[in-house]
Amino acid sequence: MPHKGPHVSISAEYVVNRILRINLDEFERWPQSVRQLAIELAEELFLVAYNPFISASAVRKSVDEHYQNESQSLAHQYATAISEGITMFWCAHEAEPAFCRELEGRLSAIMPDKCIMRRRGALVASSTDATDLRMELPLLVVEPDTPEQMSALIRLANEMKFAVIPRGGASGLTGGTVPARKRTVVVSTTRLTAKSIDAAAKTMTCQAGVITQDAIDFAAAHGLLFTVDPASKTASTIGGNVAENSGGPFCFEYGTTIDNLLSWSMVTPTGEIIRTLPVPRHASGPDLTMMFLGSEGTLGVITEVTLKIHPQPEAREFRAYIFKDFHTALEAGAELMRSRLNPCAIRLYDETETKTHVSKVFGIDLDKGAYLVFGFDGRKDIVASQMKYAREIMEKKFKGKDLGSKGGEYWWKNKYKFFYPGYMFHVPQAFGTLDTVADFSH
Repeated sequence: MPHKGPHVSISAEYVVNRILRINLDEFERWPQSVRQLAIELAEELFLVAYNPFISASAVRKSVDEHYQNESQSLAHQYATAISEGITMFWCAHEAEPAFCRELEGRLSAIMPDKCIMRRRGALVASSTDATDLRMELPLLVVEPDTPEQMSALIRLANEMKFAVIPRGGASGLTGGTVPARKRTVVVSTTRLTAKSIDAAAKTMTCQAGVITQDAIDFAAAHGLLFTVDPASKTASTIGGNVAENSGGPFCFEYGTTIDNLLSWSMVTPTGEIIRTLPVPRHASGPDLTMMFLGSEGTLGVITEVTLKIHPQPEAREFRAYIFKDFHTALEAGAELMRSRLNPCAIRLYDETETKTHVSKVFGIDLDKGAYLVFGFDGRKDIVASQMKYAREIMEKKFKGKDLGSKGGEYWWKNKYKFFYPGYMFHVPQAFGTLDTVADFSH
């Protein structure tokens, strides 16, 4: 078969270790020609591990022929290591169907057949997230209807010793929903979509599978504002937001998920269903609400959350400036934050980003320099006062070139466009995977 390597994020040496089980320290000492042979064989076998549309028999024939053609010229130790690795791979591969049949039978006693996905297309779609990193194919994809079904599934996983990976919208860029080991079941929260609002308490309760944009629209239909709005909001889920502690442009004023989460319900790794106290703060023991936030599904499966919502602001106003360089713009932004004027959003782009991305997204030519945008929301008179003082900082102290409210509105209307195809960064550039937090001295 034509040689095809795996994802760019996976090193060839890692694939050899994973597929042929050859110790990496020993592998580093192998002759280059032998290393290359092992890499080619492992990468071809790797195709079977994550692509059910590949013919296993065709791969087996190709690998066997390749190995036999080269084995006569190999030293005994290398031939044995590679041969044993190939044998172990196929033994493990052939054991999976029987395990999967038993698993399907046990799952059928827990949830309706409609909740158990066996199609090859579903397995492929659920083997990665927005990273497109693919490590292993899941055995099955399940979509529990209720937290009780989720609990029974987790108990079964403990009994049968298979891994469970919670999956929301799979819009993440950290690889948190990528199966990384054999015998994995992906648990989709697609069917957990109930939601309700307590207008008096200004809270919204959502099951984990509610799409973020649907939650935002649901709050807006009640005249209220839900402010957790990551760039992935049209695909990401509420459960995923909690698991990743998502933010968004509103986080400067309203905070990230951690600041808007009141309580959650979760299935623990042993199958118990627990719920934290539905209050902002308490002194009744450890704060479990914060303990599990951002755990990326490693400490349990979120099934429902209660979140803060806010009144819709009377006014919202943005303004943008161009500064001569990034350092000056950074100092201006820091001064705005120290002034306690409390902007609802603020974003800074360096000289290169301003030239290559901001101008492209907005569809206008911008002067050379660094682009800084900020805004305020709330009562109309207070917003006007905040903007007045903010303009004094930008224009009098740091000599920024005022692009006016129109320059700021460009950003507000197009802020998610930076992540759309045709505008976002591509490999080897990276984005969106790491938030860097520092004080104003660093």
